[in-house]
Amino acid sequence: MYKIYTCLRGSNTQYSLFTYDCKVYSPNCLVTKFADDTTLTGLISDNDESTYRVQVESLIHWCNETNLLLHVSKTKEMIFDFRRKKPDMQPLRIREDIIEQVSSFRFLGSHITDNITWSVNCSEILKKARQRLYFLRKLRSYGFNQRILTTFYRTIVESILASSIIVWFGRATQDDARRLSAVVRSAEKIIGVDLPSL
Repeated sequence: MYKIYTCLRGSNTQYSLFTYDCKVYSPNCLVTKFADDTTLTGLISDNDESTYRVQVESLIHWCNETNLLLHVSKTKEMIFDFRRKKPDMQPLRIREDIIEQVSSFRFLGSHITDNITWSVNCSEILKKARQRLYFLRKLRSYGFNQRILTTFYRTIVESILASSIIVWFGRATQDDARRLSAVVRSAEKIIGVDLPSL
């Protein structure tokens, strides 16, 4: 069973300088830092959460010592547990606040779910890509040529469709892949050229 716990936020420049010494001291835990986000991941065996909770407390103490503000309202906990019978897990607390347990959250641009499926992520990508097709249609209505329309598609629409694609596309359902491919086909009709498929 895994838990993911995201917590730190600060300005990008200060964050890089101040978080250099932010580390965990257990082989069953991992700290991942990117820009102004930090994720603490812990492996829990035999329902023993003590190491994970000690690392969380250590992280909270480190924030206090380095004067970094912990945005508790933005902190989430997600539990990955594939057993049929899942035990009740005590929620984490930071100071007096209970950390919200979620079934999905956005991590580095991708939506991760506790059952490790990608439908939520694909739906979000689909929504953004369809919104951007509107602007492609507008450009065509203003008389822009195919070269400019294709460039717009590649940079504004396709970049969304291909965002983290090597992570999720192999596990996407056939329905999700079909809906995403439909966006490419719509863009082909708007531009009037063949475009590479996903």
